[in-house]
Amino acid sequence: MTAKEYAVDLYANITDLAERVKAGRYRAKLVRRVDIPKENGKQRPPVLPALEDKLV
Repeated sequence: MTAKEYAVDLYANITDLAERVKAGRYRAKLVRRVDIPKENGKQRPPVLPALEDKLV
Protein backbone atom coordinates (compact mmCIF):
# COMPACT_ATOMS: atom_id res chain seq x y z
CA MET A 1 0.00 0.00 0.00
CA THR A 2 1.36 3.40 -0.92
CA ALA A 3 1.21 6.49 1.27
CA LYS A 4 -1.39 8.04 -1.04
CA GLU A 5 -3.64 4.98 -0.77
CA TYR A 6 -3.20 4.94 3.01
CA ALA A 7 -4.04 8.66 3.24
CA VAL A 8 -7.38 8.26 1.44
CA ASP A 9 -8.97 7.03 4.70
CA LEU A 10 -6.20 8.08 7.07
CA TYR A 11 -8.21 8.33 10.29
CA ALA A 12 -9.71 4.85 9.91
CA ASN A 13 -6.36 3.32 8.93
CA ILE A 14 -4.51 4.82 11.89
CA THR A 15 -7.33 3.89 14.30
CA ASP A 16 -7.22 0.31 13.05
CA LEU A 17 -3.43 0.23 13.33
CA ALA A 18 -3.54 1.55 16.91
CA GLU A 19 -6.12 -1.08 17.89
CA ARG A 20 -4.03 -3.89 16.39
CA VAL A 21 -0.91 -2.68 18.22
CA LYS A 22 -2.75 -2.42 21.56
CA ALA A 23 -4.31 -5.86 21.14
CA GLY A 24 -0.99 -7.44 20.19
CA ARG A 25 -2.23 -8.50 16.77
CA TYR A 26 0.12 -6.27 14.77
CA ARG A 27 2.89 -8.14 12.98
CA ALA A 28 5.61 -6.37 11.06
CA LYS A 29 5.67 -7.15 7.36
CA LEU A 30 8.73 -8.45 5.59
CA VAL A 31 11.08 -5.72 4.46
CA ARG A 32 11.79 -5.10 0.80
CA ARG A 33 15.43 -5.18 -0.23
CA VAL A 34 16.59 -3.20 -3.26
CA ASP A 35 20.19 -3.03 -4.48
CA ILE A 36 21.37 0.48 -5.30
CA PRO A 37 24.57 0.80 -7.35
CA LYS A 38 27.38 2.83 -5.80
CA GLU A 39 29.98 4.92 -7.66
CA ASN A 40 32.73 2.35 -7.02
CA GLY A 41 30.76 -0.39 -8.81
CA LYS A 42 29.50 -2.18 -5.70
CA GLN A 43 25.89 -2.50 -4.60
CA ARG A 44 24.30 -1.07 -1.47
CA PRO A 45 21.41 -3.19 -0.14
CA PRO A 46 19.08 -0.80 1.75
CA VAL A 47 16.09 -2.21 3.58
CA LEU A 48 12.72 -0.61 2.87
CA PRO A 49 10.16 -1.21 5.65
CA ALA A 50 6.43 -1.20 5.02
CA LEU A 51 4.48 2.04 5.57
CA GLU A 52 2.76 0.87 8.77
CA ASP A 53 6.08 -0.32 10.20
CA LYS A 54 7.37 3.23 9.87
CA LEU A 55 4.33 4.56 11.75
CA VAL A 56 4.62 2.07 14.60
